[in-house]
Amino acid sequence: MVNRKLKQDLQKASYKRPSDFWGALIAVVSILYGEFIFRVDGYLIASAEPYLSKLPENIIGILLLILGMLKLAGLGLQINR
Repeated sequence: MVNRKLKQDLQKASYKRPSDFWGALIAVVSILYGEFIFRVDGYLIASAEPYLSKLPENIIGILLLILGMLKLAGLGLQINR
């Protein structure tokens, strides 16, 4: 009886992922930063080197938004990748 209970507890613990908090934090920060870059024109150009003046800011902001949302969706659906 004790072994079955221990096996069940171990299986439940193996399904929990310790990286959920950090993954969610990274996703939220990515979404917020992507939105900030998308809304504020010239932010990356002002904070980057002069030779990076042709950065596609809107594309970078949109990519951060999309990747952050995909990360949150993956966490919600419990996809391990």
